Amino acid sequence: MEMQQRQNNQELEEMTRRAREVQELFSDLATIISDQGTIIDRIDYNISEALTNAQKGHEAVEEAEKYQKGSKMWICAMIMGILVLILFIIALLK
Repeated sequence: MEMQQRQNNQELEEMTRRAREVQELFSDLATIISDQGTIIDRIDYNISEALTNAQKGHEAVEEAEKYQKGSKMWICAMIMGILVLILFIIALLK
């Protein structure tokens, strides 16, 4: 009988030890999940920021293209005006 009681106590202690190990594993798992949630939140924020910056960059490129087209037309008009002026001066000198 005493032998049976010792065996039962040992089994109970073993079950208690295993329950503590399981509790520690779940605690570690909760910590890992929390840390990963934080990492995912940061990734989500960075993706959102990258999208915003890409949109701003696209708008800046479109605006630069408009200015570039306008400046090309302005340069062509100036060159044409100078050529007309030169031709006018040449015509006056003859």
